Amino acid sequence: MTFTKRQLLDWLLGVTGAEEAYPFTREKSRYTPVIRHRHNQKMLALVTEKDGKLLLNLKLKSEQVAIMLDTKGVIPAYHMNKKHWLTVLVVNETELTENELKSMVLESSRLTQDH
Repeated sequence: MTFTKRQLLDWLLGVTGAEEAYPFTREKSRYTPVIRHRHNQKMLALVTEKDGKLLLNLKLKSEQVAIMLDTKGVIPAYHMNKKHWLTVLVVNETELTENELKSMVLESSRLTQDH
């Protein structure tokens, strides 16, 4: 999978129907986008870059996080609760297929969607 940051954001928006937001106020992170639900403003994904790598944080059930950490390009969550969140090294760094990533995104959306 190869995405630019903008391509990844557009893909996430298309998969989830959510919105892109920039909720952080600190100078260092104020251009860090999150994908969040329109109805409750809860974040379901965070997109950032570190050391030239595109990172995608997603929420999963703790047992899913533990299993997924055995996948190349999936690491403990960067700046998040490591029990419920993980980070996918998106650009050329993971063995996840686009369909597998889509399933993870949809699960993150489901888990953060209060009815």
